[in-house]
Formats: sequence, structure tokens, C-alpha cells
Amino acid sequence: GTRWRDLNLRMLFERLAPIEYLLIEFDGPVDLSDIGTQPKLRKLHAKCPDARVGSEHAFPAVQEAHVRWSADCTARLLGSSVRDLEWLRPSIADLLPLAHLKGLESLRVGLTSRLQSLRGLDALPKLFRLVAHDCQQLVEIGVEATCLKPEFIALHNCRNLSDLTPVRHLQRLRHLELIDCAPEVRLPASIAQKGIGLHVNPYRVKWVEGL
Repeated sequence: GTRWRDLNLRMLFERLAPIEYLLIEFDGPVDLSDIGTQPKLRKLHAKCPDARVGSEHAFPAVQEAHVRWSADCTARLLGSSVRDLEWLRPSIADLLPLAHLKGLESLRVGLTSRLQSLRGLDALPKLFRLVAHDCQQLVEIGVEATCLKPEFIALHNCRNLSDLTPVRHLQRLRHLELIDCAPEVRLPASIAQKGIGLHVNPYRVKWVEGL
């Protein structure tokens, strides 16, 4: 098959005018330093699970990213300009590695057996929407103190997640969607008092009083 290094992409990108949209899909080893710094890149689609990074902050202006790559790529290539991130098969145990994405408003993570906790939500001050799907090892919300964000949470096919009582700490939560999680979920009774929109399917809810 074709090898990344045989494509001579470094020379190509050096000759191109600054780009605003980039799509990469490559299953083999990828050296993203060949792309160079792209100061005008706004939208990124990257499906390259075996990618390595040469320089940091190569994509300083990206606002929307749909990626399947390593945690090192997210840490070194994406920054506070990112508003919308979809990350498939992330190799992270919680959301703390995203703490540098201070402008993040929408996050979708999925198709991973690594993610165990949503700890780190309090480090994302602008996060409005969180969607996690097909995270079979996700077992906890991981919020232990008052947290303002997000306002919308959707959890789909996270079958080991049953204790949702920590959502009581999410002060601005307005909608909670639980689809195909554990057979029985525990929720704080205060959700009903706050008027939070709740969509639970197809299992039982155990309401925990005093929370």
C-alpha cells in the first residue's frame, strides 16, 4: 500500500497557499509535521490513528475538528480556538487532557473502551453540549463540586454507567438524555424540582432523595 512518506506532502504544503479546510484519512503511519503550520485552518477532519506530531500549535486557528488520532495530537495541535470537537476512539481515561481547550462549546466522544470518567468538566468553562456514545468503560460522571457547565448532556450506549447522582453539581444543566446505559440508573430527586428536561430510555430510574 501507499506510504505517507512516499507522497512527498511536505513539498506540496510548502507550495500551497494557506488552507482553511483539511481532510486526512490514512491508516498507516502519518507524520503531521509534513503539513507544517497552517495559521488559517478553520475546519479539520483527520482520521489517522497512527499519527505523530512534529511541532506544537501547528493549527492555531481551528474552530471545528472531527478527529480520530492520539491524545498527543489533540494536546499539541489543537488550542483554545476550538469550539466544536468530535473525537472518536480517544485514548484518554477522563476529560482532563482537554483542559487546554478553554473555548470548547460542543464535545462529542465515542467508540472507546478507555474513557472511564467525565472528570474535567469543570476545566471547560464554555462547554454547552456534551455527547458520549459507545463508551463501555464509562462508570462515573466524576463531578464532585459545583460546576456551571454543560447545559446539555447525552449519554448513549454507556452500559456500565448507573450512578448519575453527581449531575446535581451541574448548576446550569437543562437537558439530560440517557439511552441504552445501565438497566437501572440513579438520579438525584432535585432534577425534577429544577425542571431539567429528562429523556431516559429504556430502563428504570431510582430517584435518590436529598440530592
